[in-house]
Parts: sequence; structure tokens; C-alpha cells
Amino acid sequence: NADVPDAAIDRAMDDLTVDRSAQQLADANHTLYRMVKDGVRVTLPDPSGAPKTHVVRVIDWDSPGANEFLLVQQLWVAGAVKDYRADLVGFVNGLPWLFIELKNVTHNAQEALTKNLDTYRANIPQLFWHNAVIVLSNGLDGVMGSLTSSWDRFKAWTRVDNEDDTPGPSLDEVME
Repeated sequence: NADVPDAAIDRAMDDLTVDRSAQQLADANHTLYRMVKDGVRVTLPDPSGAPKTHVVRVIDWDSPGANEFLLVQQLWVAGAVKDYRADLVGFVNGLPWLFIELKNVTHNAQEALTKNLDTYRANIPQLFWHNAVIVLSNGLDGVMGSLTSSWDRFKAWTRVDNEDDTPGPSLDEVME
């Protein structure tokens, strides 16, 4: 955004961080997805007073290493009634894109959805307005899905190094 005025960047930041609690969670997520994917369009007057539209890029898609990445463990998030602690939240350029819920190996991974994720989506939706990926795991079974995924839509990560490998759903596979 080197060629974008600071005022446009400030306005884009305001647009990205506005309170979206009046929207349905999936609608808020879709609105922000479009901003992240296509950039935030901001119209400001040019030096002559005529309106000029700037596109503020949220992500540098051409140079992924130019973005800032942060993974936070045990992140406390303020809810309307009480605070909740997320196991792992991954941020890209300050926006929470990745949510990881971990259960003890003695529990099945589906409990991460039914006992935690559903509660978080209902009580701290602001954590999911920008969300792109959700990972649920008990250390042995790891599945990935999206904000609106029901359990049957969460799928095991199947990355393999070569065609002779057997895909595995372990957390190690998901995190590679």
C-alpha cells in the first residue's frame, strides 16, 4: 500500500474493525472475506477535491513473506457475559484467521466442536468475523473446516509426501 494515502489506510482499518455484532456471524465473515480477498475500497477527495477511490490491500498475496504472522496460545477473549479462552489463534496482519481447538487425547475430536467451538461461535463471535480456517483435534485425530461447517463437513487433512503414503488425520499432518 505504498501508493495509498495514510488517510485511506486509516479508513480501511476502521472498516475492517467495525463492530459487526448486529450481523449474522456468517454474513459478517463473508463481508470481511471480500475485503481481505479484494482489498478495502476507500473513497477520499484528491487534492482538487474530486473523489478518488483507493484499494487498500489487507494481504500481500504476491509476497506471502511480507505479511505478519502470529500464533497465540491460550488467548482470552471478552464475551458479553464472561471471558473465554481459545487454545490457539493464528493472526495474519493482525486479523484472527485461524482457530485451533485442542481436546485431550481421551476425548474424541468432535467434542472440540460440540463442547467448545459452538459455545465460542455463540458467545465470542468477534473472534470469527475474520476467520478462514478452523482446526479441531485431540492430538490423534485432526480435522479442518470453516466457520459454518457442521461436523460432517470437517475433513481430515490428507496431505501426503508421495503417492505411496497413506493419508493420516493426525495433528502432525494438519500442522505441516
